[in-house]
Amino acid sequence: MAKYAITPRGEGKPVGWRLIEDNAPLSDTEPFSVTFDPRGYVLDVGGTSLRAVSNAEVIAEEKEKKRVALREARERALGAGVSYQGNVYDSDREAVTNVFQALQGLQAVASLPPEVQALLPGPVPETITWKLADNSYTDLTVQDLIFLMAILALHKQTQFAIEKSLLDALDAATTSEAIQAINWPS
Repeated sequence: MAKYAITPRGEGKPVGWRLIEDNAPLSDTEPFSVTFDPRGYVLDVGGTSLRAVSNAEVIAEEKEKKRVALREARERALGAGVSYQGNVYDSDREAVTNVFQALQGLQAVASLPPEVQALLPGPVPETITWKLADNSYTDLTVQDLIFLMAILALHKQTQFAIEKSLLDALDAATTSEAIQAINWPS
């Protein structure tokens, strides 16, 4: 008869296990053994026995996995890029920071009085050169950076709105099939 050493991972959580010989000693992390296959069982209240996983626990675990998948999908969508004037711009967190810094820098320099601008190491540029998502380059004005910043902000808000809608649907889901049907739009 097979015997399994049990490694608890917390009350109500799936247990770890290993196949052992009948007289094999248990390690310090294995408080008891069972003679049935423990896959699909969880540690019961008190931590000295196993019980079958309830449907509510299965649904809760599936929901948690789906939440993680939706968060990852949101991050991918946030970084998928945005279009402006026929070009695709990076849209990950670093790109948003770079656009914001470039915009602030150009606006700050342009706001300096001419006598202070004369002290700068070069003339105040009308445009800056920007690297696009495809690694080509384009020139952007302050107005372009303002529009790009707005596009990036709307893109971000859209992704969070999609995520919220999907999480609301996930919270309302009561079956595995309903949970599996919730996916990030392509």
